[in-house]
Amino acid sequence: MKDHGFRKVMSGKTSAELLDIITNQRSEYHANALLDAQAILEEQGVALQLPSAQTSSSMKAEQPVSYPYAPFLTALGFIAFAFYQPSHQVSYQQALEMNIFVNVLMRVIVLLWSYSLANKFKLHKPLWMILGLLFGGWSLLAIAVTCWIKATPEKDSDTLFTSHS
Repeated sequence: MKDHGFRKVMSGKTSAELLDIITNQRSEYHANALLDAQAILEEQGVALQLPSAQTSSSMKAEQPVSYPYAPFLTALGFIAFAFYQPSHQVSYQQALEMNIFVNVLMRVIVLLWSYSLANKFKLHKPLWMILGLLFGGWSLLAIAVTCWIKATPEKDSDTLFTSHS
């Protein structure tokens, strides 16, 4: 059977768990994970009664996962901006006001984006909110990398190095 990237994870579950995933928890799983779970059940000879709209022939594998590049690039911009030095003379008061304004604006952007990504990728929201407040652009960079890791389906090392004929 074809591996959609979730076979290793799904093969560790019992038939009852796989049936529950396919019938009751469909919205919580990636389409490719559902295809692998269904294929494992078919291999085990478990009868699966799905409505016609949910059969394996009509269920199509999703396109590759889109990674959140915008937070990553924005974080790099925030970090680079931290090293910016104005080319003209600025008074201490002006520099302080500008620094406070930019810092507060950046923290608000980081907090909103972190909350949104934590919801989308089912991460621990309070942790990312605290990190966003404390570390700003660095935490946005960290959550972007975490989302990439979470969005990438686990590949079985055996299937990576075998030829498909």
